[in-house]
This record gives sequence, structure tokens and C-alpha cells, in this order.
Amino acid sequence: MQAADKSIEFLTTRRFAFVMALGVLLVMWLLPKPIVFFGMTGALAVAAVGAVLVAGLVHPVVPFALYFSALFFADTRLPGVGISVNQPLAILFFLSFIVWKLRGNALKVESRMLPLLALISLYFTVNALTGLDLVRGWEHGRSVVVYFLMAWCVAGMLRTERSVNALAWLVVGLTFFSAVAGLMEAAQKGLLTDFSGRFAGQNRITGGAKNSIVFGWNLVFALPFVFFLFSQLRFTAGRVLAMTMGCVMIVAALVTFNRQTLVFIPVVGGACAWLFRYRNRTLVLGFVVAGGVLVAATILPMLVKRFLSVREVKTDVSYLERRDTFLVGQQMFAAHPFFGVGLGSFPVSWPEFIPPDYPTHAIQYQERTRLRFPDFGYWQLLSETGIVGLGSYFVLMGTIIWRAWRLRRRALETDDLLAVNLAALVLTWSLFALLSAMIQDNFLYVRNWVMMGVALLMDERLLLRGPTPGDGVVGAQELNADVVAGPDTA
Repeated sequence: MQAADKSIEFLTTRRFAFVMALGVLLVMWLLPKPIVFFGMTGALAVAAVGAVLVAGLVHPVVPFALYFSALFFADTRLPGVGISVNQPLAILFFLSFIVWKLRGNALKVESRMLPLLALISLYFTVNALTGLDLVRGWEHGRSVVVYFLMAWCVAGMLRTERSVNALAWLVVGLTFFSAVAGLMEAAQKGLLTDFSGRFAGQNRITGGAKNSIVFGWNLVFALPFVFFLFSQLRFTAGRVLAMTMGCVMIVAALVTFNRQTLVFIPVVGGACAWLFRYRNRTLVLGFVVAGGVLVAATILPMLVKRFLSVREVKTDVSYLERRDTFLVGQQMFAAHPFFGVGLGSFPVSWPEFIPPDYPTHAIQYQERTRLRFPDFGYWQLLSETGIVGLGSYFVLMGTIIWRAWRLRRRALETDDLLAVNLAALVLTWSLFALLSAMIQDNFLYVRNWVMMGVALLMDERLLLRGPTPGDGVVGAQELNADVVAGPDTA
């Protein structure tokens, strides 16, 4: 960036600071009035205005950190309002990003994958709004739009290597604290010392998540970020800290005793060890050996018992419930093969699609007002969005994998460590998302859409990046020009 551009950016920042200072003075003058006249509602309004002002002064990663932290708690609602706590935090993130963009600090995302993501998001939105259940369709359609915009904004805020590292630390740090909470829960329930019960109900840990399965999924999701930090950081203490946090997450994931989680851990961990480029592989091997000894000395017998329980799956209630759901989904697909019943409509419309000869276990006896979910991700997309929806999802994920793999290959040729590890991060997430979709309906998991934002950086032009003007950090890199384009001054 030329010197003239720096002066323009400085003037823009100075003017912005002046306007914000006037705004703060105005709020201080008006502060007592809404509280006096409107009580708690006025206080909440003042807090909202203050939060908006703060959001405009900081990097978007700060309000995003608040939003992401709220995802670890199972649908926590604000008292007296009825909305989940993450919704206003998401608005703060969007406002912060808008200000960041207006100040010329955001990346102008021009990835060739962006139109594809927009088109597929549009299909899922229209599909949800035209489904059999308008209420849930509206909720799911709105979610798709919000998550698409979030992916776009996440890509736009990742201007430098430092911001990418901040995102990785955010995911790893918050997931680590969630893992610690889960292990404390396991200790309180005696799962680590005198476990002798069944792998269900009160003997499962959730770590604040909706259920044990989602908790395990969240923990495994963070593993590629652990390897990214271990591969990318230049100081040993940070690398060791990241890997130590990762080991704690793995232990907590094992204690969930979810069969699918026990499979995902070695698959995702092995992919990370192969795809990421890092020094001192002996240190990684040391962590693996130490973790193996710890597991063998504590919970290995319980893990073996959990795996052997698959022999009793035909009499397992959860299996029979999922089988019923699968059979209902077959009827939905037979009736609506191309576009499905509408994204989000399965939980309400299932009574209309119970097989007429009742090959199901118990679903025909259950209340018709009960919400039932498809569980299996691919079956959800096929029954709710049809062949078009499932095919669109595969096209999207295939494109992401192809672009990330191509970037990694080129980055290896040019010895570009950041590009190699960013591509590895996207590839390992893609593998995990595709595998877990066989068991979980993870299409609208927020974390997956955050990673789609990172996937928007998968372009060979990323290899042309240069030093970030005025970043003030030695070794900081700007993610380049045409893809992720440099500062957006349009």
C-alpha cells in the first residue's frame, strides 16, 4: 500500500474516533433518562447502545468470541425476553464487521466459491420457506441466510495471519474450558473411578451442550485447530500449550462414551497428523504415547465395554428410535423425491408419513405433536430437501475439498507454511463434517458455517500475499489480493 493510502486510512480512523467520542458523550448525557422513564427496559436499551459502541471500536473477532462462547451452552435464553443469548451477540458481530468494513479494514472476499455458496444457500432458504411447515421453515430459512452472511463476514475479518491465529485460539481455548467442565461433571458422577452403570442418561456428560453427542462433536471439531496452532506458532510454549489443551479435549471426548466419537477421534487425529506441516514430530508422538498410557490406566476397560455394546444394538432403544425415523424418511422421499418436504419440516410433518403397514417399532403409538428429528445428516437433507438439496451439498463440499487440496499442493511446492496449514485445516474439517453427517444432522451446525467462511480463503492467489501495511506485528501476513483481496476500499 502506498503512503497516500496510509494517510487516507489514518484520516478515516481519526474521523471515526471523533464521531465515536461524540457518540459516547451523547450517551452519557442521555443515560439517566431511559432508565428513569422505562426501568429495566431502558437499562437494557442503554446496555445495547453501549455494546454497539464498543463493537464499533474493536476488531470483529472480539464480538465473535462472545458469540462463539455462547454456542457452548444449550439454548440459554435471556430472562424476560425469550431469545437465546447468542442472537444479540451475533448482531453485535455483524455490526462490528460492518464498521470494520466501512473503515477500510476488511477483506474484499472475491473467492470463486462465493457465488456457489450463495446459490446453494439461496436454494436451501427457498426450500425451507416453501416446505410443509411454514413456522419451522421460516426459522430454518432465516438460519441459512444468517449463517451464509456469517461465513462471508468470517472470511472478511481474517485479513492477517494474526487474525487467523486468533480464531484458532478462540476455538481451542473455549473448547478446552468446555472439556474441563465435562471432566468435572464426569468426576462428580464417578465415571472416572467407580463406574458400573449403563452408558445412558445420568451416566453421560454434556459439558453444557445440548447432549453428550453434540458435546463430543464440539470437542472433535476443535482438534484441527489444535494442530493448526501447533504447526503455525513460532514459539515452543504456545505450541505445547495448544497440544496440551488438545489432549484434555480428547480425554473429555473419550469420556462421553459415544461410539461415533470414539471413531472420529483417531480418524480426524490421523488426518491432522498427515495433512498439517509441522516441526518436531517426536513431540507429537510423545503426546500420543503419554495420552495412550493415561487412557489405558484409567478408562480403557469402559471404552472396550462401550464398543462391545454394539452387539446389543438391535434391542437398543436409541437404535430403534432412529430406525423408525429412517423409515418415515423413506416415505417422505418417496412422496417428494426432488425437493423434499422442506428444510426443517421433518420434526412436525412426520405423522403424515408413517409407513402404512407399520414396520416401525413404536412411532405409530406416539403423540402426533411430539417433535422428531431425522438425526442422520444425509437422510435429513434427502427427506427434507430432496435429491436437489443433497446433491447441492455434495457439490459444495466437493468443491471445498478440491480447492483446498489444490491450494495445499501448490503451497507445498512454494514452501508456504501458512497456506499449507490453512488448507489442511479446511481438509480435516471437511472430512469430519462428511463423516459425522452419517450420524448427526449437522448441516446447520454454526461451526460448520464458520469453517465455510475459512474455506472461502482457499484460492491459489492466497500464495501471493505480502506484508500487511501498518499491522505493527513482525511477520504478520496479509491474505492477498484478489481472493481475499487486501483492504476493501470500495
